Amino acid sequence: HGDQLYAGTRNAHGAHIWSTLDGNRWNVVIDNGFGEASNVAVRALVSHHNLLYAAIENSIGRDGEVWCYDWISWQPSALRGFVDTGNIAVAALAVYDDVLYAGTVNGTDGAQVWFNDGSGWWPSTSTGLGVGRNNRAVRALASYGGALWAGTENSADGCAIWYGRPQLGFTVLSKPAEVVPPNRIRYPVYITNTMSITLTNLVLIDQWESECRDFSDCCVYNRDEPWRSQIR
Repeated sequence: HGDQLYAGTRNAHGAHIWSTLDGNRWNVVIDNGFGEASNVAVRALVSHHNLLYAAIENSIGRDGEVWCYDWISWQPSALRGFVDTGNIAVAALAVYDDVLYAGTVNGTDGAQVWFNDGSGWWPSTSTGLGVGRNNRAVRALASYGGALWAGTENSADGCAIWYGRPQLGFTVLSKPAEVVPPNRIRYPVYITNTMSITLTNLVLIDQWESECRDFSDCCVYNRDEPWRSQIR
């Protein structure tokens, strides 16, 4: 990160982070588990957008965390366990397509992958990558060959390597229409598969509906063109 190499450790009294300029002399950066002795391990480090991110394991079930360093101070980047008490550790970090991804350890429901595109942290997969609790941990993440790769721990079926290319294009279109608040418009959603593989068994997991009570709350209206917006 920058011109220094960083290393994270496991320590029963609180994880450490060390840095070096020349590979010989090391300086301690963090020596107290980010203020909590139960933060016993730094499981992964990654540099992204001039920030250094650290994935944390907690020994007393207080949920894993992600911390980031902005050259001034360390701050929590994600809420504990990504607001899931089953995520007892964050075990992997990687950058893919300029987006930061994090993999968790979750023996209750199955491991999760989360991503941060600059607007906050969002879930990238269902629990256990769709398999369930047997896929209890994402132990490694890597960007390679135009895909994000995940190495999983699974004591029931055996470990596996998964990959994903989150490159679906979502376009929302509507015909021009006169709308008087607080009336509603329902938008038909057309999904375009931009990948080179065939997708099967797709499931709608959410419905989006917006209501505006005056035109100041709405997007710009153009009588001559359909409304268009991109959903990521």
